[in-house]
Amino acid sequence: QPSDFRATHRLDSTITQPRIESALKAAMITVNRVLRHWQQAKVEAGYPTMASLPIPVWQSPEVFNVLYLRAVYSTAHASLLEHYADYDATNSARERGEQLQ
Repeated sequence: QPSDFRATHRLDSTITQPRIESALKAAMITVNRVLRHWQQAKVEAGYPTMASLPIPVWQSPEVFNVLYLRAVYSTAHASLLEHYADYDATNSARERGEQLQ
């Protein structure tokens, strides 16, 4: 959900809704590609959907959904940060980016 993503990651209106939607779609594709071998192994083991996966007793029932959403949101946020790192009236974001590199 773009609105949930925006609220969860505290993104203001500087980033447009279409750009957020695009980043989320690309992130889903990336995460799905990264998880494809894991997913294939689970399907071959008899678990065709995420809902059919056995959940360890020490985990919350929505563990796989939460982790997937976190991976997608984090990937999308990282992509947006790459595009917006140099957009700051005070130039502090660019300086922080250079310090991290």
